[in-house]
Order: sequence, then structure tokens, then C-alpha cells
Amino acid sequence: KPGKFGRFAIIYDAQRDALLLPRDAVIEAESGDSVYVIKDGVASKVPVDTGYVWDQQVAILDGLQDDDRVVIVGQAALQDGTKVRVIGDPEPETANTESTTTAATTEG
Repeated sequence: KPGKFGRFAIIYDAQRDALLLPRDAVIEAESGDSVYVIKDGVASKVPVDTGYVWDQQVAILDGLQDDDRVVIVGQAALQDGTKVRVIGDPEPETANTESTTTAATTEG
């Protein structure tokens, strides 16, 4: 009828169960996007396929598992194979004389 008003939303695409990371965690390069994953105290650069970007988060469509520990701060100091100490993790019980880098991570 004339004079009536309505609101509606159109959903044109959806990505169910997508992993979301802070945009700053993703390293953008000509060769493709990647992130650093920490496993057993060592950083590994892992290629990822990204999707939509919402505000300061990006959807990761492929390349990561739910339980991967992804570096979100400190990637600039990392290289593949760098030993790291994760902020908030307990200190190792044995003295380590090798150089390590400190990084903040998030678990998927």
C-alpha cells in the first residue's frame, strides 16, 4: 500500500565456518598471502587463501587448521625456521642459549 515502509537485507554470499584472523597477521606478497604458524617453538611460513575482509579481520579459506597457532604480532622479525617464545607461554625449564624471537599468537 502507498505510504508503507519496510526494511530488508539481501545476502548475496556467505562463508560458513571461515577462520578469521586480524588483517595484520596476513603477509601480503606478489607470490601470494601467507602467515607464520608456530609449532614446537619454531615459526613456519604457511601460504593461505584469503576471502572477505571485515573491518580489521580477514577470512582464511584454506591453508590453516582450527588449532594452528598463528603469529599476530612480530612477523617482521621472523623467517622460516626461526625459534620463538610465545608471549604468555610458560618459560622452558631448560636453559636455552640459542637466540629466540618473541611473538604473539592466536589459536584458530
